[in-house]
Amino acid sequence: MQRRRRWVILAAIALATYGLTAWLFLLPPIQLPPSQPLSGRCPAPEQLERLPKQVLYVSLADVPDHLVQALLAQEDEFYHHRGVDWEQTVRAFWGNLWARRYRYGASTLTMQLVRELFLTKDRALLRKLREICYALQAERRLRKDEILEFYLNVVHWGPEIRGVGAASCFYFGVPPARLDEEQSRRLVAILPNPERLGPQLSAWADGQRAAGGALSTGGAAER
Repeated sequence: MQRRRRWVILAAIALATYGLTAWLFLLPPIQLPPSQPLSGRCPAPEQLERLPKQVLYVSLADVPDHLVQALLAQEDEFYHHRGVDWEQTVRAFWGNLWARRYRYGASTLTMQLVRELFLTKDRALLRKLREICYALQAERRLRKDEILEFYLNVVHWGPEIRGVGAASCFYFGVPPARLDEEQSRRLVAILPNPERLGPQLSAWADGQRAAGGALSTGGAAER
């Protein structure tokens, strides 16, 4: 009887351990937040403001190549790893250890995607371990282009601005397919800190629109 009770206790501990491990480290189903496809025209500004939680979905085929290339050049060697850049991760670990505080994240695009969908941004070791485990599983479930498309549609580009469709409409008033190279480069450049850099991009875009309006008015006067 005592031996049987011991086995029951060990089985319960094993089951609880498995359940806790699964809850912490097994990747949930990957799904986009509620979304609607972005057509050829942007919603009106007041509509954008009413949809802070809704993604204006844009397929990867409708994102200009120069925006994708700017993103890949800035973020990581996306197509050359399987979700985790181990060299950067080890370097970040030693850098944080040397600094005695969390300074370097070394998060790849895949790691950023799973963090946006399932995790918080707190700088804790357990959260980082979960992010790594989730990213490795995501790379086995999805193709690279699928991960990139998901990333572009869920990442934040400013307060309440989620996804490249909403970002392109908010800052430039056009869908992503109509962005020029300079606009794409500047849009990607705010990703490391959109809350701080977003207002600067808005100011630049306003200046470009004002200059374009002035040139158009001047040209009409000359004619």
